[in-house]
Amino acid sequence: MYETQERNGILIYLAHEDQKFAIFGDQGIHSKIGHDFWDHAKKEMLKHFKSHKILAGVLEAIQLTGDQLKTYFPYISGKENELSDDIYDKG
Repeated sequence: MYETQERNGILIYLAHEDQKFAIFGDQGIHSKIGHDFWDHAKKEMLKHFKSHKILAGVLEAIQLTGDQLKTYFPYISGKENELSDDIYDKG
């Protein structure tokens, strides 16, 4: 996540069995949106999680962070994706 040219990588980490989660943003995106955004995204996810709607919480975080990326780092046609979109599962 720290290897993008504009330092705008975002990682949404979910440890379902441990009932923990985190959202990490590299310095490029963090400098644009600040702590308040991350707190807001965390609270929105937590609302869904408390209602046992895990997928809805993750999708909410993806939507919120995607909107910020679109605003501050708009898509450039033909630009290569610098990070993998793979989903990692320890199972």
